[in-house]
Amino acid sequence: MKIIRKLYLLITALALVNLGAGNPGASLVEEGNRLFSEGKYDEALTKYSKAQVELPESADIYYNIGDAQYGKGDYEKASALFQKAGESEDISLNARAGYNLGNTFFRGEKYQEAAAAYKAALKLNPDDKDAKFNFELARLRLKKQEEQKKQQQEQKDQKKDKEEQEQEDKQDQKQKQERKEKEDKKQKENKDKSDQKQQQPPKKGEDKEKPQPNKPKEQEMNQEDVKSLLDAMLAEEEDQRAEQMEQQRGRMQEVLKDW
Repeated sequence: MKIIRKLYLLITALALVNLGAGNPGASLVEEGNRLFSEGKYDEALTKYSKAQVELPESADIYYNIGDAQYGKGDYEKASALFQKAGESEDISLNARAGYNLGNTFFRGEKYQEAAAAYKAALKLNPDDKDAKFNFELARLRLKKQEEQKKQQQEQKDQKKDKEEQEQEDKQDQKQKQERKEKEDKKQKENKDKSDQKQQQPPKKGEDKEKPQPNKPKEQEMNQEDVKSLLDAMLAEEEDQRAEQMEQQRGRMQEVLKDW
């Protein structure tokens, strides 16, 4: 079974049945269908456009123009035309328009919209086997697409987390480096101040501490030397005492003579 039906197979029957003979636009539609079957989509569009002038309200021509745009690969324009054709009161046309609308969404990888269009077509024509097949296929593609999106989002989140972690690591490393440089700078400044202070000459009035000469050790004195020293000190004290008494006696004699 084909995944997507060849749309021109619906066009010939549609144009011949719904437009009928004798209508000025009928022959133009028939010519457009022939050109479409030959793959001449631009020429077919020209015929359909002329037919639309004759039949401005014809949903069939909107449908055919949508098929031609689909053949050219312009699925956006085809989608809008199939939606317009789907407004017809003809249930059969609406079902085919819904099916082809699903094809345009499927081609654009809009699988959720495609499944919805096929489902709507099946409500109008439950026996359309191609619509059933494409509906299931669109659902499978949608599920796979959602899984891929989820996986891509997870990978994106993981990449973002990794980049944020790397950024944090870089920031931490930068802060550590800055702290180290600051500490090194402070230590250098302290060292420079210390070296500078040692090199400066002493100020006036500030003598450097001079080493005190070691005092010679006092010679140990024996007992005789100690006795001699004491005797000398006593003799000196006796002399001083005798001198003081002599001076006092002289002053007393002078006082007696005055009386």
